[in-house]
This record gives sequence, C-alpha cells and structure tokens, in this order.
Amino acid sequence: MLHPHPQYFPEPGIERVVCVCGRPLSGKTTAARLLHQKLHWRVIEADDIGRSLLQEESSCVLFDEEPDGTAHRYAYPYDDALLMEWERPEMFMSRMAAAIEAGPGPVIIVGLRSTQLVGLVKRAYPESSQVLYVSAGIRVCSARYAALTEKSRRSYQRRLDYAVEADQPRLRKMANVVLHNGASLESLEHRLFARVREDGRIFRGKLEHCRFCHELLPVHYRIAETQDPVCKDCYEMRFNSQPCSLCRAHRPVHSRDEAGNPICKRCYQKVGNVRPCAHCGRPRPVHCRDADGAPVCRSCSNRLFGDPRREVCSRCGKRGRVARRSAGEPVCSACYEQDRQGAQAHGNAVSRTTAVVARATP
Repeated sequence: MLHPHPQYFPEPGIERVVCVCGRPLSGKTTAARLLHQKLHWRVIEADDIGRSLLQEESSCVLFDEEPDGTAHRYAYPYDDALLMEWERPEMFMSRMAAAIEAGPGPVIIVGLRSTQLVGLVKRAYPESSQVLYVSAGIRVCSARYAALTEKSRRSYQRRLDYAVEADQPRLRKMANVVLHNGASLESLEHRLFARVREDGRIFRGKLEHCRFCHELLPVHYRIAETQDPVCKDCYEMRFNSQPCSLCRAHRPVHSRDEAGNPICKRCYQKVGNVRPCAHCGRPRPVHCRDADGAPVCRSCSNRLFGDPRREVCSRCGKRGRVARRSAGEPVCSACYEQDRQGAQAHGNAVSRTTAVVARATP
C-alpha cells in the first residue's frame, strides 16, 4: 500500500473548520461554547444532523447481528440518532457539508464520533480543517456524569459504549491538537485559549510572541542568554541557516552529506532524495514507498496507482485535478475557473450599476 501525500486546494469561502471530539462529558461541548463566545463562530451539532436524518428514515436498523447470530454489543434501541454517523456516512457528510457552506465564516463541528466522518471532513477541507480532541479519563468523565445526572457511575458505561469507545484512540491520533481536561471544566478556558490564536488557528504548544517577527506562535527555540521565545521560521532563518554545499545559497539546513556539509531542502530533493525506482529502475526523487518499503517515483505512482489529486468532477464528469469541493463533491480546475470568472463578472457588473446609480442620484 502506498502512502502518498495528496495536495488539494482549500474550499473558497471556508476560512476554517474545527472538529471538536472527545468522550461524553470530556468537555468538548464546553470547549465549543468557549470558542463560539470568543471567536463568534457558527456551531454545528452532530447530534442535530443525526436526529434530522433519523426522522427521515421510516425504520432505522442501527447494527446488524454478528455472523454467529449473537446480538452486536451496540445493538440496543436508542432514539438519540448518534449512530447515524456509521449507518449513513455519505448522507451525513452531505448534510454536514451543506450546513458548513450555508453561512459565511469559520465553523465549529462538535460531537463527531466516527473516524470515517472526521476523515471525510479533513479530505473535503484539507487546508482549512483542524481536529481538536478534548482528552479526559473514563473515571473523570463518569464522575462528572454522576454529579450532573445523580446516577451511578456504572450507568455512564452505557453512554460510553454508545459513543463507540473503540474509535476514541483513533480520533485522538487523527487530532491536530490534544487538549487534556482532567481537572475541572472551569479551568478548560485557560488551557484552551493558551493554544488558540485570534484568527482561530489552534496549535499544539502554548503561544508566545516571537522575539524577531513578533507574531503569536508556538515556541520552537529559546535564546540561552535571555530566554526569549523564537518561532520555527525565525529559528530556521537566523540560527539554522548556512551556505548550501551544492547551490551555495544561504538557506536553512535540511540535511548533511557524509562529510557533514550542509544541504538545503531544494538540493536534497534533487540530489539527496534520489533513488532507483522499484518499477521503472530510473534514478528519480522518491515520491512514496510501497508496502515493502521500496521507493516509487511520481510517474510510476500516478501510472500504476492513480493520481490521488485527480478525481471525477461532479460538474462536467471529466477526470481532473481537484480545485475545490462543493458540498463534499469534487470540482475540477476548469469548472472552478468558470465559476470564479462568472462571480467576478457579476461583481463588476454590480459595481458599475451602483456607480451609475450613485452619479444619477441628486
């Protein structure tokens, strides 16, 4: 199996999509509410989408029986519609994409429990989506559940099973940022906004103003004498830059040869990352590797396994490079360019009409 890294263009008009995930009572709803209050983003509840889909189904079978005839561990009646994420993933994603694109500005999606749905969101909005996983232990969550509902901690297990605990480790692994929330929910605000910038970008580490660029970014390095914070880009340019031994340009050191001479990233891709392709035998830059770890060049990867950046356009039906996604469906570069030119022409016409009306008005 190949492990390529496809690049997609971000969805125009969608600034940022943040998926807030976690166990029941871990604090994900509180985190979404805090983000909404500070950033004024729209909030989409996954439970609301599931309920609307369930109302459209005359009869909903949540899970089938096992091959041996025994009932599935999650096969019990429950009218909260949470498991629609597993039963109708394509319909759920289509409804969620319509809700995301229904209004302007960034969006917060709270309550997704399926790794498949989170993966679809990251694929539909690869440049603008982030996953925030609010982590809390089962004992902490069950204690909160017992305090809020006045029920025993054992009754929390039913709710935990329905949230499909098996997906929680994978959701945590998919997350861009893991926010630990083992203490009280009141202290969540301080830990959350220590990693969230004003534009909504969420970072793994705490944010400080860089000594050189003065941007609010994660600390990558500290100056020994003054302990001033330095971001990653400034560190690369000011502390890790040397003349490349191949092109002689003063760039950040990406690698070194056997003699210890510095090599920049551009030269490394041209020279240091070149290996004989396992399929064509030509020396080419390594694009990906197969299941055996053998190098594969870009041409052989596209020829044998298909280019992951190319899909069938939902507008014209032709196979091409994905330029955007509309309601989760791919749109090729040609159709996207037609839409962009049409919108630009419409905007120019409106501007000219407004100017004429303004001049005509006494």
